[in-house]
Amino acid sequence: MKIDIFNTKNYKEFLKNTSPVYKQCLMCAKKYNQYPKRAIVEVSFEEFKDCNDVRLFDFYAIDISNYLKEVKNIDISYYMDYNGKKIIFYRRIKSMRYKFNVEIPYGKRSQYFDFIFKVNQLVGASGVVSMWVNNIPYALQSFLVIETDENGEVLNDLIKENNLKNDTSKGIDEYISELSLRKWQTMSFPPGGNREIVELAYQLYEFAEEDYLEEKGYRKGNIERKKVFISYCHSDKEMVHEIVDKMEKSGLHLWLDRQEIDAGDCILEEVMSGIEESDLCVTFVGNATVEAQFARYELTTIWHEVIRNQKKWFIIRVDNVDMDKVYYGLSKYLYYDAFDNFVVEDLIKAIARKMSRI
Repeated sequence: MKIDIFNTKNYKEFLKNTSPVYKQCLMCAKKYNQYPKRAIVEVSFEEFKDCNDVRLFDFYAIDISNYLKEVKNIDISYYMDYNGKKIIFYRRIKSMRYKFNVEIPYGKRSQYFDFIFKVNQLVGASGVVSMWVNNIPYALQSFLVIETDENGEVLNDLIKENNLKNDTSKGIDEYISELSLRKWQTMSFPPGGNREIVELAYQLYEFAEEDYLEEKGYRKGNIERKKVFISYCHSDKEMVHEIVDKMEKSGLHLWLDRQEIDAGDCILEEVMSGIEESDLCVTFVGNATVEAQFARYELTTIWHEVIRNQKKWFIIRVDNVDMDKVYYGLSKYLYYDAFDNFVVEDLIKAIARKMSRI
């Protein structure tokens, strides 16, 4: 006689008598029945002693899922993580009152160990605390997802105390939907778990932290050429840009307004920042500078930095201007005269020599 195994009674007996996953079926059902809002239950590959094949593990997942649906009337979906070591059973029937999605800096995760431990202590058995780690090399990320009906304000304060933010762009649903993309490895924390549980979750990370890499001699920062800030009056831009183009082609690292300032930027802030980050200020001055308010402001700012011995400068006269009319006392400083019969290449060499002495 053929048995209709999807008849509720028959299916239960079928699993009980034939399947090695019956105990896991009961365990999952118990958790979901005990906590009506529980979203996630996980079963690991290691929990099946006779299972040595990922394909068989997938059949077990089907058995458990069918049991929960057919026998316990729990509408469930299941997902397997991409390395085939964990089944994630997932349902969404009732919404928790508080939801947080907190990014844990991948490269500095050890600094947030106590934070994660405290969070897990504050979330009851009906809630969810789960770690989601993205080990794709070009997009390393990790998030702590929290859903709970209790201690919401306390959790919010704890997040702020640790200078972290609640990222509302994702939640459990979005992470679950991305599991098949090999994007996330995940682990849910048992309620009230001890510190060893947090250590276990940290095994989801595949790449070392920043401090460890620095100990081994790796550095994130770049070593760059010294930067030259270009100051000029826009009335002289045709001549200045011709010289600057050749300066760039010679390999000089320049800060120039046409490259560094975009539409919508505050010009004054960008210029001040450019002066601050540069090592040498090259200042083109001419008759137009005398009447150009912004060019004179730049020159004044640079001069103050020179006087304070914070910056070095290189002055270039572009026409027959009286240097003291541009700024009184400017004629006392040695300047490069580009007014009559000068060679651009010689000017560039002079600037390069100046840079080499900084």
